[in-house]
Amino acid sequence: MKNVSSKSAALLGLVLTAFGGVAQAQSKDFLSNPYLEVGYMPWSYTEAYSGKTYTWDNGGAVRLIFGMDVHDNVAVEALYATDVTDPTVTIGTYSSSANWASTYGVYAKPNIDVAKDVNLFARVGYAMTSLTASPTSTRSRTLSSDSMSYGLGASYKINKSISINGDYMVYYQGSPSVVSGYTIGLGFNF
Repeated sequence: MKNVSSKSAALLGLVLTAFGGVAQAQSKDFLSNPYLEVGYMPWSYTEAYSGKTYTWDNGGAVRLIFGMDVHDNVAVEALYATDVTDPTVTIGTYSSSANWASTYGVYAKPNIDVAKDVNLFARVGYAMTSLTASPTSTRSRTLSSDSMSYGLGASYKINKSISINGDYMVYYQGSPSVVSGYTIGLGFNF
C-alpha cells in the first residue's frame, strides 16, 4: 500500500505542478488570494461486511483548508480533518463506535461565480484517511489508506474578507468502506 500511496502522491504532484504552470502562463495572479476555511462536519462511515452494510452516523469533525488561487476560476488546497465526536451504531445488542483519526488531502478546486457574492465549486483531489471501527464485538477494522476524494459546494461572500461555505465531500471510498460528510463553515481571505 505504501508503494501505491507514493506513486499516487507523485502523480498528483506532477499533475498539479503542470496545471499550475499552465495557470501561471494565463494569469499574472498565480498563487494569489490565500484563504483559510474552518468548518464543522457531521460525518458518517459505511462498511460492508459478510453481506451486511453498517453505517456509523452522528459523528462530528472539524476541518481546516488552506488554499490559494492559481487562476480566476481555479484554486489549489490543502485539507486536514479530524473527529471531535465519534459516531456509533447499534448492531443487535452490540453498540459500536468509529474513530476518525485524521484525513490529509490536496485538491484542485474549479469554481464559478453564479451571482453577486455566490460561488459554486467542485473539489477533486487525493486524501489519506485513518480511522478505526468495530462492526462486530469480535472484529475491529483499522483503515489507513489513500483514495481519490471529491465533492461539490457553494460559498456566499459576507464581505471582502469573510464567506459562509457549505459542501458535501467523499474523503475516502474504497472496498468495503466510505467516509463522507457535509461541512458548514467560514472562509477567511487574507
